[in-house]
Amino acid sequence: VLRNHLAVLEHGGRTASTLLGNGTVALPGAPTEMIRKQFETQRQLLDSFIIKTDHFIHAPPASPLYAAALSDLLADNTRLLETANEAVQLWAHESESSVSRLIRWEVTFVGLVVVAGTFLAWRLGQSEKDLRRSQEETLDALRQSDAVKSSLLSSVSHELRTPLTAIKTMLFGL
Repeated sequence: VLRNHLAVLEHGGRTASTLLGNGTVALPGAPTEMIRKQFETQRQLLDSFIIKTDHFIHAPPASPLYAAALSDLLADNTRLLETANEAVQLWAHESESSVSRLIRWEVTFVGLVVVAGTFLAWRLGQSEKDLRRSQEETLDALRQSDAVKSSLLSSVSHELRTPLTAIKTMLFGL
């Protein structure tokens, strides 16, 4: 079981999980070559530990081989734990770095969105001002056009009335 878990941690894949009940989980492989080498070293130490455990189990308790095998097993166990802890620390550091990179990218993206939003809001405000100015200019032009039309109509009307008055006066005199 330990070999299987180490192989999955080293290369990725599915493995049984007692934390989630009796299901399986899919794990990614080691993210860096250094972490993969740590798992490989751990697997080699585990293989050696299993072989030495067999020798220890078969040694008679009263023999000097028993004490030497026990001492050797304890030393291998310590090395195995140290290697496992180093692999976990390397993986945790790699995960921290990945999370930090992800956060930096997200902050950069949010910053760009804020800058773009601010620029677009400013541009929209400028467009609204330009539109209002254009509408005011159009309204002024229409007022001036109406004033010119009224003035022209008044002038034409006055010019037409002046000869008519003279003609009326002459006709009345006749």
